[in-house]
Amino acid sequence: MTNFAGAFDLSRLAQKNQPATANSEPDGALTSWLVKANEQVLRQYIAISEKTPVLMLISDQSQDSTEVRDMVEKGIRASEGRFAGIEIDISTSPELAQAVGVNSAPALLAILAGQPAPLFQGKVTTEQLLQVLSQVLQLAQQNGLTERVSVGAEPAAPKEPELSPEHQAAIAEIEAGNLAGAYEKFEKLTIEYPNDKDAQAGFNQVKLMLRLAGRSQGRP
Repeated sequence: MTNFAGAFDLSRLAQKNQPATANSEPDGALTSWLVKANEQVLRQYIAISEKTPVLMLISDQSQDSTEVRDMVEKGIRASEGRFAGIEIDISTSPELAQAVGVNSAPALLAILAGQPAPLFQGKVTTEQLLQVLSQVLQLAQQNGLTERVSVGAEPAAPKEPELSPEHQAAIAEIEAGNLAGAYEKFEKLTIEYPNDKDAQAGFNQVKLMLRLAGRSQGRP
């Protein structure tokens, strides 16, 4: 992971007329947690960033971008509406990436109240991403950007293989709001089955949810 610095002004985009787009529902809900962006979509999300922090992923077709995209999308989903997300393909929309000073992918920025804040370039681990998202959420809360977003018409997900009773019990704890119980169950699964990708993904999601819940309650 490489940190990169710089302040960029997106006011030129934000000042343009903002027509309705296919990436928002009539009730204000989003159609996806991580939306492919063009200039019109970017203007829409600049407006969203006045109330909710927006994560901007700069990607290409590389394996590194694929891995970072998966982690970022899972992180946004796990945040329960505390983040909105857009993705800019540097190969098809290089001018948008250049507008925020990015010339290589993958890279992640946060847009807070219309201003992009560079977060990192290159590959990251799950733990590094969790730390970055926690810091963004803390900064957003300090600036009153606490409105949550929701997703409206998400496409139906393909049917997943049936999970083991242990997995189902851990997921049931999440659905019941018992994150501590879910943490214990997923942690046990990752110890007993270290090669179980579903268990590791669930454990990472619970860790993120606990961190975000702690931030929202003012804990470090």
